Amino acid sequence: MARRVGLLTLPLHVNYGGIVQAVALYNFLAGHGKEVTFLSQRPNRKLVQRVVLWALRTVPFQNIQGLRGRYLRRQVHKPFLDRWMPNRTRELLSFSELSRAVTKRRLEAVIVGSDQVWRRSYVPADEFTNYFLDFVGDDVAKIAYAASFGASEWTESEALTARISALLARFSKVMLREQSGVEICREKLGRPDAELVLDPTLLMPASFYEPMAAPPSARAGRDVMKYVLDHAGELAGLEARAQEQLGQDSAVHGIHLQQDSGMPATIPQWLAEFRDAGFVLTDSFHGMAFSIIFRRQFVALVNTKRGADRFVTLARQLGLEDRLIFIGEGTPFPDQPIDYDKVGARLEERRAACARALLSALD
Repeated sequence: MARRVGLLTLPLHVNYGGIVQAVALYNFLAGHGKEVTFLSQRPNRKLVQRVVLWALRTVPFQNIQGLRGRYLRRQVHKPFLDRWMPNRTRELLSFSELSRAVTKRRLEAVIVGSDQVWRRSYVPADEFTNYFLDFVGDDVAKIAYAASFGASEWTESEALTARISALLARFSKVMLREQSGVEICREKLGRPDAELVLDPTLLMPASFYEPMAAPPSARAGRDVMKYVLDHAGELAGLEARAQEQLGQDSAVHGIHLQQDSGMPATIPQWLAEFRDAGFVLTDSFHGMAFSIIFRRQFVALVNTKRGADRFVTLARQLGLEDRLIFIGEGTPFPDQPIDYDKVGARLEERRAACARALLSALD
């Protein structure tokens, strides 16, 4: 049985949902008696590049290529990570540093996931195979939990396909977040035993997130909250329909990812926006996930160009297909509220099955 477990996912300083899914998986494992280490990986750049990037991050009154924004988010999120995911390595910059961390921490298993860890465009080319745990020795169990390719098709070269297939053959278990990912592993990458599981955020109940969230707002439960990353022409009409369902006193506001001080919003503030919403409009996968966790009425805007399968896969598991609005396709707005007694029962069943699958891989 593996007791000391390492986690590897994408760098944590940019994406709110990406941070919380890592925290959820870390605490799920810790709650089941595991000694968890988060492997903090960062792209390895040349010294000149690092100096330039440091200047762009730290010099005020500019945000070239969003670098200063990323720097500020890292500073803002550090107290949250220190509280909820304290056992993290220093930033690991190479294959050899990752490998040494596994040895130094005497890890008995390494889990890669969740989020789009297997989306090649999200990872430097020379580090892509790190996310297939090429740095982990044969004596350490290798597991993928809720990994995502971020695309519904595998279009890589024969050489890379052979390399990834060989790496996946070393895994004791391969579990994917999307059905398309399951099919890619089964049909292209030699893992006919690949399984579908929930995103780590959904392994944990609302009671886990309540202590993390900021205090309730004065208008909790009364307003439409929109968390939309890409503008859509249908948005205004959807806002009006959501307001109709809430009543005349409702207002519409966007999630405030930047405070009045100019600093990014904290994770507790982000979580509270979903908990306190009366209705959520979102095109974010984790926005959809937290609407479900906090039992909020919602619709999810799906842009097929950005990828639909993460939304569709989750909706099908929980019977929420009617909550998906496909942009540009004239999808009707749902007339009936979500029956969270039914959804909750399905979620509990899937949560238990996914927990068993993950924990059995560590036995």
